[in-house]
Amino acid sequence: VQVINTVSPTHLFFVTLEISMMGGIMSRLLKVERIFYVISGLGNFFFYKKMKYKFMKLLYYLSFQVFNKSKSTKFIFQNKEDKKIFLNQKYIRDVDSIIIQGNGVVIPNIQKRSRKINANQLIFCFAGRLSVSKGFGEFITACKVIHRAYPGIKFQIAGSCSPDTEDFFSKQFYEEI
Repeated sequence: VQVINTVSPTHLFFVTLEISMMGGIMSRLLKVERIFYVISGLGNFFFYKKMKYKFMKLLYYLSFQVFNKSKSTKFIFQNKEDKKIFLNQKYIRDVDSIIIQGNGVVIPNIQKRSRKINANQLIFCFAGRLSVSKGFGEFITACKVIHRAYPGIKFQIAGSCSPDTEDFFSKQFYEEI
C-alpha cells in the first residue's frame, strides 16, 4: 500500500487470484480512479470442499463483494465459466465484468504442417507444478505417444510435486515415470 501511494497511480491492474484478493482489501485504503481485476483462471482449489479452501473463498468474497462496491471497479475474465461462477456465488455484479479472449489455444485455428524432424535434437519440457490441474497427466500421455513415434526425442520435467495434496498424482505415479 505504501509503495502504491508513493507512486500515486490513477489505475491499478491486479493479475492472478491471490494478488486480486489482496488488491481488493488494499483498494479500500487506496485513492485511485479505476481498479481492474484480471481473472485468468480460478484454479482447482476454488472447488475443494475442505475447510481451509472454504475460508479462502470467504476471503475472496469479502475482498471482491464487500470492498469493491464501486463503479470504478472492473473484473476482466478470460473465460465465461469463471465469470458465471463469480456471478452465481455473488462475488461480483454482471455490470462490473467483461470477458476478453484468453491466452489459451484454439485447436481448429492451428494448421498442420509437414516437417522433417531430427528427433535426436528435439526436447519437450514441462515447466510448472506437477499437478492434475496444470495438465501434467496430459503431458505424460503425450510423451508416451510421441516417444513411440520418435524414440530419440527427449522429455524434461521442471517443477515441484506434493503427492499428499488433492491436486497431485500418487507417489507411485511419480516413481513410475
